[in-house]
Amino acid sequence: MEIVPGITQLKIPIPNNPLGNLNAYLLKGKDGYIMVDVGWPTQKTLDILIAKLAEINLVPQDIKSIFITHAHPDHMGLADKFRELYGAKLMLHQSEAPSAAPDRWQVDDLIWKWLLLNGMPESDVDILKQRQWGQHQFTWRVEPDILLKGDERIELESSYLDVLFTPGHSRGHLCLYDPKNKVLIAGDHMLPIITPSISLYPRSAANPLGSYLNSLRSIRNLDVDVVLPSHQNVYHNFNERLDQLIRHHEVRASELIEAMGSASKTAYQIMLDMQWVGASSEVVLGKGLEPIQQMSACAEALAHLEFLRLEGIVKRTVTDDLALFICNEQNPNLHFA
Repeated sequence: MEIVPGITQLKIPIPNNPLGNLNAYLLKGKDGYIMVDVGWPTQKTLDILIAKLAEINLVPQDIKSIFITHAHPDHMGLADKFRELYGAKLMLHQSEAPSAAPDRWQVDDLIWKWLLLNGMPESDVDILKQRQWGQHQFTWRVEPDILLKGDERIELESSYLDVLFTPGHSRGHLCLYDPKNKVLIAGDHMLPIITPSISLYPRSAANPLGSYLNSLRSIRNLDVDVVLPSHQNVYHNFNERLDQLIRHHEVRASELIEAMGSASKTAYQIMLDMQWVGASSEVVLGKGLEPIQQMSACAEALAHLEFLRLEGIVKRTVTDDLALFICNEQNPNLHFA
């Protein structure tokens, strides 16, 4: 479906994921088509993508390059296989390249030590160790052909796109902006209903929440009529949604401080007393989540705790192999805008 002149959306299913689909975008460049993101690393996903291209009278060889917004498997999973089969060049931000390296997503002792340090019980960590970590039929770690900085311009057949560096959801997340048609291809930076995950894992960039808030502020003055997100629906209330996302993290930080109380607590303990969206989209306390969801929630709580620590609102100490956080002041005045 052509969303705006020269930009076609392809909905690519994501297996076993509540998001449902990846919104990939086809751009008509001067030397062939550019695809923005490509989908999950399975043969079924590849077959669906080829079928969707055929519906608009294209074949995979028409795709000359793949612009990867960030190195998560639902976005870049098929990229390596697609390049191998059809010769498309892969574009990725230079600071995102380590996230696409062969060992970047290995679930190893570093993760388990990190969970224990932040308070997860050893019995729950043992449950996670036994988990099957994803169904990847293809190798999806890649070395990009073109490393981007975030200040490039991509020429299209009838307009151009500015590459925007928007770290936060990942260390090298990129958006694309079409000033002529007032279109923002937003990746996972700005989703219409849910909020992008902003998490602090052992290999994450420092202060991801601070980076995310700065990235939102950096695009605030863009003239945008249409936002093309990587998930859910196209939307038009760019400025309103941007303010909502900033406000969301302000509220979450306040809730986190309330959950901390006046005692020293681990991130895991704080997470247990906060509300989260569960596997069936219901709102539950952290203590009602499964261990895999608790791991994700703990990483989101840590992103907020690290931001607050750098702001001087929270203090972190390590005692008896546990990282503990305590609030430096009662009822701090939080204002993220």
